Amino acid sequence: MSYCKLPTLFFIALSALVGCNDHHQHTKINLAINYFSQAPESILAKVNILGQQERLVADWLSQNLYEARETSEYQHSHFISLYSNQSQRQGTSTSALALVDVLLLKPDSIAEHQFAIPKGKPILATTMNLAPFRHDGLNLFGIDGDKNRVFTKYYDKDLVGFISLNNSNYDPTTSVTKNDIVRLKETVHELEQNHINKVILVSQFDMKTTQAIIAKAQLTNIDVVLTQEAPKKAVLDGGTCYASFSNHFDQLDRLQLQFSQQGAITICSF
Repeated sequence: MSYCKLPTLFFIALSALVGCNDHHQHTKINLAINYFSQAPESILAKVNILGQQERLVADWLSQNLYEARETSEYQHSHFISLYSNQSQRQGTSTSALALVDVLLLKPDSIAEHQFAIPKGKPILATTMNLAPFRHDGLNLFGIDGDKNRVFTKYYDKDLVGFISLNNSNYDPTTSVTKNDIVRLKETVHELEQNHINKVILVSQFDMKTTQAIIAKAQLTNIDVVLTQEAPKKAVLDGGTCYASFSNHFDQLDRLQLQFSQQGAITICSF
């Protein structure tokens, strides 16, 4: 199932979250939630939500998608990540924007972990715009990295691994060192050790540099590679899907990744 087949009402509901008055907010948010709760497959989607409505959306998602615990930490940190704070990118403030990666999963496809998963309920996991910096809203995934060059790992057992390959100043011309290659190989190996059989590499470098990094690291098991540049549509090369994402938070393309019950990628396109 591709995004072009998703109900128009779904996109109307999401886009209407911005600028609608209080009287209509709950209804429109609920429409979006109703779609997510009925989705038959795992879908990775990016949803734009602006300004003061972040908490309202988090409340509604918690109430409708989970048997939420009483603590706000459980509802708004472990599961809901809609915080933009005062993040800046290339000198431009993005404090008004929270761009959220929404991963809808079937609970029976996920191994048990430290968070309680309500039986029979869809699970909403967010990776917060694939940002290379640490934040408190990460839920089902682990994070590891440093202040400068960062290899960030988002993963849940038997699920999917995200590796963010970037540097603090977002300079795509920065050279990649031997130690970086070693760390990348170690990160992929760790994902494999955790039974991650689907790996997505998100690179702040251009396509040529990214492919060179993959070659140097001798990585043959990366399923999806996302870079800043074209092609806008997926290009399959030796089993790897190469695609692009925009350099700006407010222009990130909607990435479609749909996994079959056997765990194979069935869709990788924009």
